[in-house]
Amino acid sequence: DYLAAALLVLYNYGSRVGLTERGQLLVLAQMAHESGNFVYTAEIGKGRGMPYGVPKGPYNQIYYGRGPIQVTHDVNYKKIAKEIFPLWGIDIDIYANPDLCENDLTVGCAASLAWFALGGNGRRAVVCANNGDVIGLSKAINGGTRGLNDRLDKTKKLLALANA
Repeated sequence: DYLAAALLVLYNYGSRVGLTERGQLLVLAQMAHESGNFVYTAEIGKGRGMPYGVPKGPYNQIYYGRGPIQVTHDVNYKKIAKEIFPLWGIDIDIYANPDLCENDLTVGCAASLAWFALGGNGRRAVVCANNGDVIGLSKAINGGTRGLNDRLDKTKKLLALANA
C-alpha cells in the first residue's frame, strides 16, 4: 500500500532530514498531491522531451521522475544511492536500478524523502514544511504553485486529523 509506505518512511527517516512532526504532515500532503493520491509511482511521459529523459551514466538508464515526490536527474539518483541511503542503513542502489523507485513503493518513498537531504530546494522544502509554508514548500518541490488549492486542502485535512 502506497500510503502505508509513505507513512513508514516518514516515521523512520523524517527526522533525519530535519522534518518536525508537523513538517512531516505537510510533506505527506505534498506526496499525496504529487502522486495523484498515491496512485502514480512515476512521471507521466517518463521524461520524454526533458533533459533527463535520455539514457545517461554508466548504467545507460533514463533518470525520469519516480516516487511520490519525483526524483529526477542522474546526479540525484547517484547522490541518494551513494550518500543518503548508506547513512540510513539502506543498501539499495537506485543509481544502477532506478526502476526500483517505481516498482517498490517503500524504495520510491525513501528516495523521495532523501531528496530533501540533498540540499538546495530540498533543504528549502524542509524549512518551509516545518514553518507550515505550503506555498513555499510547493515551489521548492515543483517550481510553482500548480495544484495549490489541492495541496492546501490536503494539508488542512491532515493537520485537522493530527489534532483530532
